[in-house]
Amino acid sequence: PEPVPLRLERALGGRSPRTVALGPMAAGELHQLVHARFGRWLPGPVLRRVHVASGGNPFFALEMSRSLIRRGMPASTEALPVPATIGELVRDRLEPLSPRAREALLVVSAAPRAPVALVAAAVGGDGQVVEGLAEAEDAGVLAQVGGGLDFTHPLLASVVYSQVPPAKRRRLHRSIAAALADAGGGASGAKARAWHLGLGAEGPDAGVADALEAAAASARSAAAPEGAAGLAELARRLTPPGRDRDRMRRTLGLAQYLFEAGDTTGARSELEALVDGLAPGPDRARVLVRLAIVRYWAESQPAGAACAQQAV
Repeated sequence: PEPVPLRLERALGGRSPRTVALGPMAAGELHQLVHARFGRWLPGPVLRRVHVASGGNPFFALEMSRSLIRRGMPASTEALPVPATIGELVRDRLEPLSPRAREALLVVSAAPRAPVALVAAAVGGDGQVVEGLAEAEDAGVLAQVGGGLDFTHPLLASVVYSQVPPAKRRRLHRSIAAALADAGGGASGAKARAWHLGLGAEGPDAGVADALEAAAASARSAAAPEGAAGLAELARRLTPPGRDRDRMRRTLGLAQYLFEAGDTTGARSELEALVDGLAPGPDRARVLVRLAIVRYWAESQPAGAACAQQAV
C-alpha cells in the first residue's frame, strides 16, 4: 500500500512494480556470505552472536565480522566490536534520550529481557528509572518482550554496552546480581546471578568460580552448551592461582562445551594448550583421548561443511 519511492513507476512505462520485502538473513546464509567475502569461517558460537547482534542485516554482519577477523575472536564475556560506521548511526538514535533513560538502558543492555522491577532494583530502586524506561519505549528504543524489556534492535544494545567503562560495567553486573538474588528465580535465576557475579568480579574468586562451574553444568543439562561454555570460560578465568586441579577440570569442561556447541576449533585449541602443560600420566592421557576425538571429528568433515552445519 505504500507509494513507490523515487517515482519508479515512470521508468517502468506504466507497468505496476512488484515490491519484495527482504527479511533478515539466516545464520547459515550469513556464514556463507562472510566466508565468500573474507575467506574465513567464523566459529559457530561467534557467528551466532554476530547474527543476533546484527539482527540478520548483512551489512551490519559483514562490518562486525571484518572487525572480528582483524582483532581476533572475542571471549564469550567480551562485547562484540561495533565499527565506527555503525556506531555513529546508532548513537544518533540514542542522543535525544535523557540521563535517566540512558541509565536504565545500561541495565537492559547487560541483562536483556529484564523485568522493570529488576531494572529499578539494579539502579537503586529510583522511581525515575520507570519514567526513563517509558521514555525509551516512547522513543522506539525499548519494547516489552515476554514480560521483560529489550532493545528494538540488537545493535542498540551492543552500542550501549560497549560504551560503558570497564569499572562501571563491573559495578553494573554486581548490582544486577544482587537484584537477582533478592528476586529468586530458581535454577535459571541462579545461572543468571552466577554469570553477573562473574562479570562483576574484580579478580580471582574461588566462590564465584565454583558457582559459575555449577551453573555451566546446569546449562549443559538444559541443552545449552553455548551458554555452558561462556560460564565455564568465566569460571576458569576467576580460578585463583595455585588451584591447578580446578583449572584443569574447568578447561576440560570448557573444551567439551565448545565441542558440543559446534566450535571444534576452540575446543581443539583449549585441549592442545592444556596437554602441553601436563607431564606424562593419567591426566595427560585423558586430555589426549579427548583431543583425539575432537581432531578426528574435525578432520573427517569436508572443508567448511562443519562450520556451515554448526551455523544452521
